[in-house]
Amino acid sequence: MNNERNRSMKEPHPRAIKKLTNKEQKERWPKLTKQNKEFLRNYVELGNATESWARAYPKSTRFSASRSGSAFLAREDAKDYIQYLLQEYEHLIEMEVWEIMREVKKIAMNPDINSNTKLQALKMLGQGKGEFVEKSEVVNKDIIVGLIDD
Repeated sequence: MNNERNRSMKEPHPRAIKKLTNKEQKERWPKLTKQNKEFLRNYVELGNATESWARAYPKSTRFSASRSGSAFLAREDAKDYIQYLLQEYEHLIEMEVWEIMREVKKIAMNPDINSNTKLQALKMLGQGKGEFVEKSEVVNKDIIVGLIDD
């Protein structure tokens, strides 16, 4: 882990893929505009289509951002570009435990999240602190199996 942190910024990560040039990207995804790509980069970062669309297209309404973002994500070229971005950024996506717990806490405290999801998030937070851990205890190691012949 420390080797990865001490690695020179110029040295590529061992799992990093070859980054495509702008020309190669235009050939592979000819219909994606600069704003489309910005939306998809935002989506990979945020995981929220509405917010990502609103950032890439600031003049859009919340309603249109929601509909447009969802519809755009259904396109094959968008799915392919997202896969490219995920591979390109895979080595950057690794999260520390505290980062995961911070995100789970946001879910648990969000009033707009349904109660089942909140309960799962609270359970994960508790487990992260060593609570709510299922324990099983073996009382008797010897098991006697008897056969009854009728």
